[in-house]
Amino acid sequence: MEGINQDIVGLLSLYEASFLGVEGEDDLEEAIRFTTIHLKSLIENLKYDLVDQVPQSLEVPLHWRMSRLETRNFIEVYQRRSRKNSALLELATPDYNLVQSAYQKELKELTRWWTDLGFKEKLIFFRDRLMENYLWAMGIAPEPHFSKCRKGLTKFICILTAVDDMYDIYGYKPSIDEYLGSAWTSVGGPAAMVHAYFLMGCATKGNLNKFLHHASHLFYWSSISTRLSDDLGTS
Repeated sequence: MEGINQDIVGLLSLYEASFLGVEGEDDLEEAIRFTTIHLKSLIENLKYDLVDQVPQSLEVPLHWRMSRLETRNFIEVYQRRSRKNSALLELATPDYNLVQSAYQKELKELTRWWTDLGFKEKLIFFRDRLMENYLWAMGIAPEPHFSKCRKGLTKFICILTAVDDMYDIYGYKPSIDEYLGSAWTSVGGPAAMVHAYFLMGCATKGNLNKFLHHASHLFYWSSISTRLSDDLGTS
């Protein structure tokens, strides 16, 4: 790696690629450590088109970000490149605006649904997080044609949050073993993922069984992570 330690673009590319590794890939873990050290040391000498990109990547790697939220940022970064494809920019900008318009239309529809439901007035202890829940759904299904999935998933998460808050207010305090034993299901992660799977139009009798079998570890660990983050945020 010694030959790359002054190549900022190469370092950044290696840094981003290293985050696609899995546990136990020691070479990629070493690549993250190596590139982080050298990118930080070169941060004062960045060219104009990298001055924002490198610090942002060091804070949150590209593959950890929501793709649609990253689109606007990338357009702004790409515009500053000395070697850019103007035709690509001309297509990317209206594409972003059209998709943004579709998201806004969905949010208006969801806001009307949420207001008519009346949870905000009836459950004064409830976390009113329609926007956050929609953002969560958008992260799962950002493509424009998955409108039905985003709206359905947002509604599901809103109602699930209300149920979760009821348990926080009126429930009992479990032991640590009871808490960890039920945390991954009580947070609603498996139910949310199955809802998304159906709402995206992927399900048939055959592939649903395969999905549930092969995704069991994904269900469990993502749900545990969500439960712990949620409870730490409200504790």
